[in-house]
Amino acid sequence: MLYSIIRINVKVIVWVYFRKINVHNAELIPKGVPLIIAPNHPSSFMDIMVVVSFIKQKLHFIMRGESFNTAFKRWLFDYLHLIPIYRKDKTPELMFRNKEVFEKCYQLLAKKGALILFPEGLSKTERRLREIKTGAARIALGAEEANNFELGVHIVPAGLNYSNPHRFQSELFINFAQPIDVSRFFELYQKNKHKGIVAITEHLKECLEQHTIAIENKELDELVKNIETIYKSKLKRELDLSKNIEYKSKLERELGLSEKEQEFMVTKEIVEVVYHFHKHAPQRVKTLQKKIKRYLNDIERLNL
Repeated sequence: MLYSIIRINVKVIVWVYFRKINVHNAELIPKGVPLIIAPNHPSSFMDIMVVVSFIKQKLHFIMRGESFNTAFKRWLFDYLHLIPIYRKDKTPELMFRNKEVFEKCYQLLAKKGALILFPEGLSKTERRLREIKTGAARIALGAEEANNFELGVHIVPAGLNYSNPHRFQSELFINFAQPIDVSRFFELYQKNKHKGIVAITEHLKECLEQHTIAIENKELDELVKNIETIYKSKLKRELDLSKNIEYKSKLERELGLSEKEQEFMVTKEIVEVVYHFHKHAPQRVKTLQKKIKRYLNDIERLNL
C-alpha cells in the first residue's frame, strides 16, 4: 500500500519536474516473467524516481548496505522493497551477508518479481558509462540455476538520458533496449560459469552504450556540448526535424522516430564524428575546440 502511494507521488513529481519526457521502446518490456531492470546511473536519486515512474511492475531495489545502519531504517527499507548489498570498500566486515541478499533476489525472481539494479554501482552526473559490474548477470543466472533454468529471467537495459538532471523543466529521454533473454547463455554458463557471467555483462554494456550518450573523454564531452549548442538546431533543420512543420519529419517518416529520438540520433552522430577526428586528426580537433570556445566566449561577452 505504502509503495503504491509513494509511486503515485513520484510519478507526479517526475512529470512536473521535466519539461518534456519521451519514452522509447517501453513496449519491449516483457510481461509475466521475472525481470531485472538495469539502467545506467547518471543522476543518483533521480534515476530511481524515473524508473519507478515508467515501469508498471512493482519493483524491488538493490541499495548500498551501509545505509541499513539502524533497526528503524532496516524495517522501513524492507517495507519499501529495498534490498541491501554490501561493498568491499565500504563494509568489508558485512560482505558475508551478500549470500543472503542473493538468495532473497533468487526467491523474488522465482515469484516472477521485478528487481532494479544499477550495474555501474556508483552514480556521477556525467555523460559516460563507468565499469559495468557483474551483479545483474550473477543474480539472473544464479536464480535460474536455483530453479532448474525454468524461470525465464530477462534483463532489461534502460538508457537514461537527461538534458540536465539537476535543472527544473529540463528534458528526459528513456531509451529501453531489447531485453536480454538469459536462457541464451545457459549452455555457456553450464560449461563455464565465469564465461557465462562475463558474456551477459558484456552484452549489457553494449546495450547501454547504444542507448545512452556515453562520452568517456571529458574534453570531448565539452566539445560535443558546444557543437550541440551551435549546430544542433541547424542539423535538425537540415534533417527536417522542426516540431512546427505540419508533416512528419524525414526521419520520422522513414524510421518512425519521435522528435526526441531523432535528437538522440543526431547527438550520437556528432559523438561518432568527434571521436573519428579525435583519433585520425587530433590537432584539427584541438584547433576546433579553441575556436569554438573563443566564439562562445565572444557571444557571452556581447550578450548575444
